[in-house]
Amino acid sequence: MKADFSEIGIRKIYNAYSREEGNVVFSKTSLRFPTDFEVKGMLEKDFQKDLVEEIKERFPGAIVYKNEPTVSFQGIPDLTVLYGDKWAWLECKASEKDRRKPGPNQERYVARGDGMSFARFIYPENKQEVLNELQQAFGTGRETRDPESE
Repeated sequence: MKADFSEIGIRKIYNAYSREEGNVVFSKTSLRFPTDFEVKGMLEKDFQKDLVEEIKERFPGAIVYKNEPTVSFQGIPDLTVLYGDKWAWLECKASEKDRRKPGPNQERYVARGDGMSFARFIYPENKQEVLNELQQAFGTGRETRDPESE
């Protein structure tokens, strides 16, 4: 039986086994706790996924593009939002604490994008405020829909 270590925060790194005449022979099993980066990455990824869904709900017809750091410039914000003739960049962070530790060039690109159109760091603690500002920037002229208040 395979053990599930995810519930206690341990990741199974390697567990190779082979069957020899009905017996299971295990070789090299290594367990370790996830790094801060892996935990942060999972949380940021989940936040980003929910954010994309909410943006598409608030701005029908919007195109939300995930910028991949391996393809674009290092420091370009995570998301590009296209809506009508307007655009925005959003740099997602797992928490307000992570906002204080931007990656290389992130501050510069967020400032530059905000000067051209709209760009912000966004994290769960300021999400509604940023989405309201984005709605004003996009000039939708309709009342903000806050799914959390329903």
